[in-house]
Amino acid sequence: MRLAAIEPARLADAGTRALMLRVELALDPELDAAFPGQRAARVAIESRDGRRGEHLQPTRKGDPDMPLSDAELEAKYLELAAPVLGEKPARTLLARLWKLERESRL
Repeated sequence: MRLAAIEPARLADAGTRALMLRVELALDPELDAAFPGQRAARVAIESRDGRRGEHLQPTRKGDPDMPLSDAELEAKYLELAAPVLGEKPARTLLARLWKLERESRL
């Protein structure tokens, strides 16, 4: 999930609000029992004509078994850090963080 998904303008959007009214959330006992070792999710969609589709996502992007690429990690860091630190300080810190493992330990 990205910050854009929960921005006030997105949440106030009429289409988003209409979709929210049609979404039901339910706990899947099988998936819940596997938590926290596995963080899975199941999505089921039923169309107006009664057709149903379902998808099981056994892991989340960013979990150890499906890690973010360096580029994805960098983009996520900058999305979260730049509004707080400022773009330039966030990028400066990011460059230092990428070198951290190579620096001598005190």
